[in-house]
Amino acid sequence: MTTANQERPRPEAPGDAQEGVGPVKPGIYLQEKKSTIGTGGTAKLTEYRTFWVTLRVEEAQVEMLLLDDDFKPTGIRETFAHGTISGPGWHFIAEGEKRYQRLRPHLDRLLAPKPQPAAAKPAPAANRWWDGGGGEAKDPFAIDKPKTKAQPAAKKGGWWDK
Repeated sequence: MTTANQERPRPEAPGDAQEGVGPVKPGIYLQEKKSTIGTGGTAKLTEYRTFWVTLRVEEAQVEMLLLDDDFKPTGIRETFAHGTISGPGWHFIAEGEKRYQRLRPHLDRLLAPKPQPAAAKPAPAANRWWDGGGGEAKDPFAIDKPKTKAQPAAKKGGWWDK
């Protein structure tokens, strides 16, 4: 999506991208869609422009990430077939190579596998009463505090007692 005061990159013609894996090469792509908004006399032809960056280029499909107006990743991911990307309405932005190289570290972090939390170690068998492992058998519902007689509350005086 671009606004009138932004400089619009000049796209290559569809199908010009022949380098890289298959017909799609890594980089920034412009998707153009035309649609009619309104009905009857209020109908107006509108063109939508969205920029996408390749996240992963595979044999049959391409995983892409949507960019906002400032060419920053939005977090919205889509997977497209190679034929879709090299078809009409999609244009490789050759001038976006520097911008793509600046985005690459962020994209690599998105592709990195998420670290798995360390598994909690089970308690030693001597402390696991439910497994019958060692130690004395203890009722888990018994209260460990010694029972004492409740003490009466200390008498507090107020203005009415004077």
